[in-house]
Amino acid sequence: MKKTIANNLQFFFPRMRLTDEDGLQHATEGSTHYELLIENRQILPFLQTLFFEERLIEVHLDQGTRLFYATLWDHRPELEEQEQDGETVFVEPEYQDGAYLQDMGHLVISPLEPVAGNIKVRLSCAILLSFYTGTNAVELGTKFLRADTIRGESVLLFEYPSIGRIVRNNRPFRAKITPEFEIIAHVCHRDNSENTLDCDIVDISSHGLALSNDCLMEQFEVGDPVALTILSPFNEPIEINGTIRHFAKIRTKKGNINISGVQFDLETRALATLIEELFARVQRSFIRNLAEKTEGQDIHLTLK
Repeated sequence: MKKTIANNLQFFFPRMRLTDEDGLQHATEGSTHYELLIENRQILPFLQTLFFEERLIEVHLDQGTRLFYATLWDHRPELEEQEQDGETVFVEPEYQDGAYLQDMGHLVISPLEPVAGNIKVRLSCAILLSFYTGTNAVELGTKFLRADTIRGESVLLFEYPSIGRIVRNNRPFRAKITPEFEIIAHVCHRDNSENTLDCDIVDISSHGLALSNDCLMEQFEVGDPVALTILSPFNEPIEINGTIRHFAKIRTKKGNINISGVQFDLETRALATLIEELFARVQRSFIRNLAEKTEGQDIHLTLK
């Protein structure tokens, strides 16, 4: 067992070393201490949380510096043929969302963005799937299996991860905007308010948010200072400044979306309090929504 863990560490995290403390559950890289995930059932709750939160995945190929992006998809069985009133009809078989993950055999990932990743991944050996859940960063080591089609959608199949690591308290909790609330932001350059974009807010934390609009990457660049007006059903409009930190184009179940991450400039305590109050309302709704999705199922989400 220890030899297998050491081999997986060498393959996926070559700069990490096992420690003798606390059994085989930890490793170090330089001065950083990581909690290891070495069993399938340790990894499962993180994958289930990723699936139901519909979070963005960063895909790292063979220790390369270029990032690709994807989302975790379901592997629903094919429609079943049935005879009804003398006609053949196709019906949805009984299946719980995300149930294939409990088999711990493989992962279904959306095609990568940028699209060049869909060629590079076929030639890659060590693949890391990196994402956030709660306040923690999680990295899982896997290998590419094949490209496939499920229900007419092109997907990528990967091995079930053989090892992973957790970085505790890596960033503030981010809560996704649930469908029952419409929360948007008017966004413009801080020194030019003429070209304002109306953006959907994808998620929010006490330090920033993610925006969605197809024109974001055309109008802004990483590092641009922006002015935002956040409109929500919870309070009066919040006017706040921020900085564009990253862009990503991802494929979701509903199609392609462009996302931009914005870091807030919390200039006053009063402004920070307004953001924290908005975040708290969204967080409660987000956690309640996840609980409703998984109620009655043997699913243990990792939300901290």
